[in-house]
Amino acid sequence: MQTFQKARNASRRGIALVVVLALLAMLVIMSVSFVVFMRAERTASRDYAEFVKARNVAEAGVTRALIRIQQIMNQSNQFFYGGAFYSAGSGQSCTNWASAEFAFLDHYIPVYGTINTVLNDARNLGRCRWTNMTYRTIAGNNALAGRYSYIVMDASHFLDMNTIGSVTPRASGVVPGEVAMPPDDIQSAANLIAMRQQHPFETLCEANLRNRTAPSFNSINQYQPRHLVTFSYYPNDAYFTNNTQQGRLYISTNSVRTYVADIKTACGKLGFDTAFADNLVDFSETATDTPYDGNCNRMGGGKLVPMLYELVATNGLRKIQWAGKDAWELETRIFYETWFPFPVTANRQYSIRLPTAPRVQITATAPTLPATTPWTLVTNGWRTTATTITTVPNPIQTPTNSFGSNVYVIVWRTLSTNAMVQVNSTLTLPQSAFVVSGPAGAGPNVDQATFAVAPIPFVAQPGRPVTPVGWGVCDPRINWRVTDWRKHTVTTFAAMIGRTNEFCDVVGNRFDKDLDSNGDGSTFMYTRRPGIDKAGLDGIGDLGYLLYHPDKPWHTVRLTRPRNAPKDNSPAVFDMLSILPTNRIYRGFVNPNSQDAGALQCAFLNASKARYRGEAGAATIDTTQATRLANLLINKGVRSGKGNAYTNISDVCRLTGMFSGSEIQGATGESDFWKQKAVMRNSIGLMNPRQNYWIILVCAQATKDVNNNGAYDVGTDFVTGEVQCIAFVWRDPYEDPSDTAHPAGQRRHKMFVQFFKWL
Repeated sequence: MQTFQKARNASRRGIALVVVLALLAMLVIMSVSFVVFMRAERTASRDYAEFVKARNVAEAGVTRALIRIQQIMNQSNQFFYGGAFYSAGSGQSCTNWASAEFAFLDHYIPVYGTINTVLNDARNLGRCRWTNMTYRTIAGNNALAGRYSYIVMDASHFLDMNTIGSVTPRASGVVPGEVAMPPDDIQSAANLIAMRQQHPFETLCEANLRNRTAPSFNSINQYQPRHLVTFSYYPNDAYFTNNTQQGRLYISTNSVRTYVADIKTACGKLGFDTAFADNLVDFSETATDTPYDGNCNRMGGGKLVPMLYELVATNGLRKIQWAGKDAWELETRIFYETWFPFPVTANRQYSIRLPTAPRVQITATAPTLPATTPWTLVTNGWRTTATTITTVPNPIQTPTNSFGSNVYVIVWRTLSTNAMVQVNSTLTLPQSAFVVSGPAGAGPNVDQATFAVAPIPFVAQPGRPVTPVGWGVCDPRINWRVTDWRKHTVTTFAAMIGRTNEFCDVVGNRFDKDLDSNGDGSTFMYTRRPGIDKAGLDGIGDLGYLLYHPDKPWHTVRLTRPRNAPKDNSPAVFDMLSILPTNRIYRGFVNPNSQDAGALQCAFLNASKARYRGEAGAATIDTTQATRLANLLINKGVRSGKGNAYTNISDVCRLTGMFSGSEIQGATGESDFWKQKAVMRNSIGLMNPRQNYWIILVCAQATKDVNNNGAYDVGTDFVTGEVQCIAFVWRDPYEDPSDTAHPAGQRRHKMFVQFFKWL
């Protein structure tokens, strides 16, 4: 038993030793693991701290780039900058832009010749410099926390890919979706269009990656959509003049009459006559053909009605058979000619009404008639047949761009057989003549001629050619006033009736011969048809159809200003007036200051050349013509070197005055004035300069300042962390009026980051 017990005790002591040794081994392992883990945590914490520090440095770089944008744009009050700039610290060149990792940024950068070249220069030549970011130590020294470099590119010309091409076909040049991309761009990628309908794109990267078919990033550039960037954004409530922000006037498309008082107030600033407001009402409202008479001085031109155009009187003497006997007949004719200068028809009838009948008084005859054969009045009224007296004038039809005449005839006859050497008579006209709606003359007056004419003397001799006396209007659209009627200098009847009169003769180049030479150069005009065309303005360019001053016959609001034309011929009408609600934010318009013809051409592509709405078979602007127009605007704008930034849309009209006639004709392919005007009318609403958009690329590094001297010393200092980021920034090109701490011209501009991403 003792031997057995001793063996058992020895066995127990061995097990206890093993257990103790095992526990000691486990404690050692746990201690070592704890030390390793704590060291890893310490290292990770330090690395994360450096990473956070690098991000802080990067955010400081973004902020500094924003400040730099403000500084550059406020120099000489630059409205539009264009191009790119870089960080310019005193440190070493930033070679990190050439790193392979940076190639990922290509997905965010639009392909654009100048910017791409600048970016490549920045990579290859090291134009970007590191800017040091320091902090103050407890000892009072400047220690280096890190450094950053940035590239800032102006992308104000690019468009919102989620907005463009969403409206087909191209219409009035108002809705951003009418912007049409060239066939070789994103618009042609049907799969991408379908994708954006399901998921709006927030960045170019999304579009590029979705549209990319190559597996390698190295070939991504050839798949990038050109001329595009997201969120081209601007408010629509103001325009900019003399460093002052002015509010725009929203004229509703179906209730312009409500804004007549405000429009008349604006007319003084625009250099317009207040009759422009009345004309705008007439143009916008199609429910009636009665002109709006807001100021008792109707300018005309806004209603689709025939207009009084010419008045010609003739007088002749001849021998006839009357009641079976020889007789003398003295016939006086008054031709009231109307003109329907519209390229469309209203399919209605109108008539001429005279408040008092014209009178003919025979003052002397030779020889004197015997009492038994006096002069007898046999016809006094509107002529329908040779002998019938009518009180209802002939209906005036309204075919396209035509003349029509109603004839008032006064006939005196005598049975005297004496030889008539001559007959002296005088014609007294009524002071007014009216064009009346309806064939029976019972409707309202739609046009009138009011002028005082002294009795017209006539001397009639047998066999003598008739010498007519006539008056014509300088402009059939402004013929409501005495000053618009002038006496003819031509002396033949054929030169007066049934043709364009001498005061409005396009063929003879006598437009405005007594005023100036800036007329429209056309014999037609356009307005809407009651019951057919909708009321209201289709686009702000429709104001180009309207007359703006009754003392400037044949002048409509210019959309392309002629060379050396008066300043008021190209007014700021598109800045002050808007048909789009002013309290909305719109996306997708084109900045006319763009230096990229590929982007700017999108505002013109597919624009209609129709001279008036609904013209059949009208051509459109093709890609070549759109590019030519874009290059004209670029060369006359910022690139001209004359400080010609398009501050407002009206500047586009103003600077087109620098185009030569051959340039416009060459760009549009048209010599017709109204077709050239149509291009701007259908494009002007797709451009807006309130679109300053910037792309900021930042590379930042957290560093270890070994020498604590506030500078990065190559060979001693080292990088502890690095990050890259991109920011899309929108900047209002107009000054912030609430920044009253600074004087006008030096105030800040609202700016905010719309998209930010760590790379």
